[in-house]
Amino acid sequence: MKCSNPCKIFGAYQALGGIEDSVVIFHSVVGCHFANMSFHLTRDMEDLRQTCTVINDRDIILNGENSLRLAIENVISLYRPRLIIVITGCVTEIIKDDVDRIVEEFRKRVDVIYIDGAGFKSDFEKGYEDALVKLVKTFSIKKEKSKKPLINIFGMLYDDYKRKQDILALNEVLGDKVDIGFISASANLESIKRIAYADVNIAFGRGIEACRFLKDKYNQSYLQMDYPYGIEGIKGFLGVIADTFNIDYSETIKNLEENSKEAFNKIYSYLNSLYGLPVCVVGSYSRARGMKRFLEMELGMEVVSFGIREKSLNMEEFIANVSSSDTALVFGSSFDGDIADRLKVPLIPFDYPVYDRVSISNTPYIGEKGAVNLTEDILNSIMMGVKNRGAFYNEEDMYIW
Repeated sequence: MKCSNPCKIFGAYQALGGIEDSVVIFHSVVGCHFANMSFHLTRDMEDLRQTCTVINDRDIILNGENSLRLAIENVISLYRPRLIIVITGCVTEIIKDDVDRIVEEFRKRVDVIYIDGAGFKSDFEKGYEDALVKLVKTFSIKKEKSKKPLINIFGMLYDDYKRKQDILALNEVLGDKVDIGFISASANLESIKRIAYADVNIAFGRGIEACRFLKDKYNQSYLQMDYPYGIEGIKGFLGVIADTFNIDYSETIKNLEENSKEAFNKIYSYLNSLYGLPVCVVGSYSRARGMKRFLEMELGMEVVSFGIREKSLNMEEFIANVSSSDTALVFGSSFDGDIADRLKVPLIPFDYPVYDRVSISNTPYIGEKGAVNLTEDILNSIMMGVKNRGAFYNEEDMYIW
């Protein structure tokens, strides 16, 4: 697995793993199950709904269809889920198990969906897009129009850092003027079946193929946006919603600005030290662009190294580029800790996967609270660092106690 371009099975799991009352069955070797689970453990250990057929040598020789059949029976008996998500790995696709036929045997008893997650066929992005398209094609039903302005949001991952907090922040900023019907990685069967009720679909980078399918079938409009980090980011998000539905969010925006100003005034002298600070940003398209805009436009930093994972990023070349720069901070995923360690500078994790941080408090990274929380994490990370304390203190004026 290349850190910048992980396996297709990870993308499929991140697209569908957050569906409530569902269980994911990895029809594959145990490594696929363990790897996905390891990225999830720091997010919500109470919400662990996955298992594996654990394909073995006998299954590879004779086929693993009976193992899959037994796994589905056990899941139904033990958990009684409303939805079973079967995601295959490389081995089962190579030996060509007839997964469609096995899944069809159970469809009268429970909703089942099968996703091809073989890594030798494609990558994370394709796995995510294929899984969402399959979900939408299978369950979305056009029955009625919503009475209240309704949007769907695609592009969020099941194990996104700050996922739950950011979703709450989105709902809070929209208020009672607009509802979110379906939001990827945090849904249930009812919201999935009502996907086609929405007026507009918004994709934070990923999920664009599902949006295009809904446009073709149900004539739903869609927009692709950067992740709304910072005050300007959330104002841009609200601006799109306001224009789409002719809603006045001026009072909401005014409150966002006033609340953030009050918080930032307390650390004004520290914020001055961020101006022109050289930093590195690497991440998925929507998040990396949104973070870059926030750091440059709102905090005055200079992004001297910038990488987007979906663009087949050559990590060795990127690391060499960052290493030759004067980067003082690295913004990325936990995988990018190697870059930060090499430079002996702090890492600010914001992009999937984040497996060395937990977030259990109500501290989103989007909205006006998110701008404050993110800035607080940036300042604290630098002040706890070793190499770049000079970015905040004039060392000649420091007292030695």
